[in-house]
Amino acid sequence: MHENTPLMFDRQIAWEEIQPNSEQALEEIQGCFSARFRRDPNRQGWGQYIDPPPHRNHTGVYGTGSGIQVCSMFGSEAHRQKIDTAQKWLIDQWNREDSETTKNGYKHIIYKHVFCLFGLSSRNTALRGGATEYTEQHANDVDDIHTSLWNKRIPDQGWGQYWLESDSDEMDLQCSALASMALLSHENIRRDSEYEDILKNIGKKAYRLGTSIRGKNIGNDNNKLLTVAFCLLALSRYRTVVGEDHVDKQTENRIKQLGNILSNQVSSIKRIDEGTYSISLISLPESSELPDEASKEHYMIFLVHPIVTLALLEAGSPFIGRNRVFIRTVVKRYTDSVLGSDKKCFSSSDTSRCSTHDHLWIAAMLNKYAQTNIKDERLRSRVRGHLRGKYIATISTIVFAGVIFVVSVLAGLYDQPSNPPWVRAVASAGMALSGAVIKDPVLSGLNYFKRLFSPQH
Repeated sequence: MHENTPLMFDRQIAWEEIQPNSEQALEEIQGCFSARFRRDPNRQGWGQYIDPPPHRNHTGVYGTGSGIQVCSMFGSEAHRQKIDTAQKWLIDQWNREDSETTKNGYKHIIYKHVFCLFGLSSRNTALRGGATEYTEQHANDVDDIHTSLWNKRIPDQGWGQYWLESDSDEMDLQCSALASMALLSHENIRRDSEYEDILKNIGKKAYRLGTSIRGKNIGNDNNKLLTVAFCLLALSRYRTVVGEDHVDKQTENRIKQLGNILSNQVSSIKRIDEGTYSISLISLPESSELPDEASKEHYMIFLVHPIVTLALLEAGSPFIGRNRVFIRTVVKRYTDSVLGSDKKCFSSSDTSRCSTHDHLWIAAMLNKYAQTNIKDERLRSRVRGHLRGKYIATISTIVFAGVIFVVSVLAGLYDQPSNPPWVRAVASAGMALSGAVIKDPVLSGLNYFKRLFSPQH
């Protein structure tokens, strides 16, 4: 699925020029969610679309989890009552036997569980939105829903697309990445040693998957690229929540590897289709654990570019600096799409509707972009690149100092008239040789520092 008017990269517009508009676009999206909140006593939340057709005034787990995240990203006090009401609806959906979620077997689908927890997660954990606190009335319910997802894991591996007592699915990378993000809100779970073991497994499998991507464009192997982006996002969010000092070196290395894979993919992109999607299919098996009316076929549709961009932003330097043209182009495209629309939201060309799920990722991307200081990230990128690289300047300095010492000794021998002629001849030849040795390293070091600290647009 693609828009008909792909956008060429704009290499001239400055990063900071887009930030005020990206904040405004996020506020407009929040306003759309707030205005379209369903108030029916049994359906208090959001459905598949922000602007649904009259015959589809539905409320669901995906839409409500997305809506809560979007409305709580910043300035959430204006939406506090709606957030609280929607969270109560999610809890009822998960706990009540007569709820649509229970009767249709949705609780067996990992994606559903994830989006329920996206709506119940605490601020700045799973994503940058989330509730600030829970009342005592709901704290135990929220804890139980987190624990239930944790107990559905495949030990030391991750999660499948669905979970049944009798027939659990094999490990799925996208579901595992999203499930691990959803569980970041639960302190005891994220401190469990098995949690980071699962992240390591996710990182390892994602790296293998990423190296199998053919070609260098987002139009090729969309699902693989999206999966790598989700895995990078999961590992980066974990590092943000627990702090860099508490992240295993292997996990940190995986972040770098996955960031490099995404960077290599976007480096050759010349045009962006804002309507590029990837579809994940979920097929439930025949099982007595599922209600009779449960549908066996389900799907998730993901908007690719905002998720890839969000993953690069969350990965931090050096990936923000390396991909700043791609990032700001994607952000500007969706910002302009939202602000230029009468609906004040992004409409898919296929449905002419504004998907709540799409806007979770668009809003998360806009929020992170608005908070990112490109000057700080650029400096970190250059410094880290210097430390992580071949240490050209350091080696040059050592060589320079060593050769200067040798030249000083040789000069002393040459300038001493009492030395035999052959000693002075050897000293003269040594100084000439030292000049040739020192030339390339010194020039290389000077050029390196020039590149490192030169202003970049």
